[in-house]
Amino acid sequence: MKLPIAVIIPSLHGDVEALLASIRQQTLQPAEVEVVIGVRPNGRARNQGVARTTAALLVFIDDDAVLGDPHVLERLVAPLIADRTVGVTGAAKLLPPNAPPFQRWVAREV
Repeated sequence: MKLPIAVIIPSLHGDVEALLASIRQQTLQPAEVEVVIGVRPNGRARNQGVARTTAALLVFIDDDAVLGDPHVLERLVAPLIADRTVGVTGAAKLLPPNAPPFQRWVAREV
């Protein structure tokens, strides 16, 4: 069963071109992409994005991310489609080799 997907991107300044380019390369294309610009905190921006979309599945992506593989969205939502009792999935964070200690700590904690 295919369910429509909405990608919601909270962004303070709207600099999302690299992320949008990586979304366009996905094997599974979202029905909706909602960029919420200039709203703080991040949770409020996400809620506004949800209110503006109608898709059955929601994918939240930070504006400084890029999807490094064309199958990310497909793999991310697969557990949600396969088992309706699954409510949330997530992706591992791939940090650059020169990531500072603080960034590594945050990635480990989140």
